[in-house]
Amino acid sequence: MDIKRETLAQGADLEELRQKLKAEAESRGLGTPQGNNEYGSVYVSVTHDLRIERDSGNWGQYRLMLTHKLQPKKSLFGKLKRG
Repeated sequence: MDIKRETLAQGADLEELRQKLKAEAESRGLGTPQGNNEYGSVYVSVTHDLRIERDSGNWGQYRLMLTHKLQPKKSLFGKLKRG
C-alpha cells in the first residue's frame, strides 16, 4: 500500500482547525469519527485518514492532515508473480 500525506490547513488556533476537520470529513463523506487523538477527532476510512497533528517544526502550530491510502495498481507481472 502506498501512502500520500497532504496538508489541508495549518495554524495555531486549534478550535478553528477542529471546525475545518469536521467540515472536511463531511465533504469527503467520512462519516463519524473512529477515535480521538490529543488534538481532536480522527476520521478513518479504507482510502483516507483525516486528523489534526502538531507541527513538529513549529512549536504551537498544528496541521490538518489527510492521508491517502493508495492501493497499488495490479499489473500482469504482479499477478504472474503471485501464481
